[in-house]
Amino acid sequence: MKNRFPKSELGVILEAPSIKTKDLSVLDKKELLEKEISVSTKKKLNIRVFVFRITTSLNNLFLTIRTNDSRSKTLFTISCGMLGFKGSLKAKYYAATQVGLASVAFFKKKFFKLPYSIVLEFKGHSKRRFAAFFGLSQLLSNKKSIVNGLLLHEITLNPYNGCRPKKKRRL
Repeated sequence: MKNRFPKSELGVILEAPSIKTKDLSVLDKKELLEKEISVSTKKKLNIRVFVFRITTSLNNLFLTIRTNDSRSKTLFTISCGMLGFKGSLKAKYYAATQVGLASVAFFKKKFFKLPYSIVLEFKGHSKRRFAAFFGLSQLLSNKKSIVNGLLLHEITLNPYNGCRPKKKRRL
């Protein structure tokens, strides 16, 4: 029996019955920009593509929203430190979910009524990036949102052998 829902590279289900999405994993980013959808009123609308990049470091998390056109304009940037978390609190799951929720609040305020597609890019070796994704899932689960597609990309740089490590300290 075939699986009804396509899966991305990360294994996350891209299409659920309550979310209006289409399988866009086959399309390139350029094709995604040029893709047009027909609405029931027989008007053609261009889908706007927004890139949400979640970058994690050892003690902070950054979320950047930008457009996916030729100019790639940055619309919004937020981090755990910008929300008021200090020191080791920036490295907690709660801070990461708050970053996701704050970005959703900004996105709803500016672009909520337009049809759009989302590209999620994950960069960094931390589990907190998925906590930020759960904060962003509020945007996808809302019935009034017009999400036409969701792409997940893993853009973490993995060294094959890496730089030479520092000389170990002798005590």
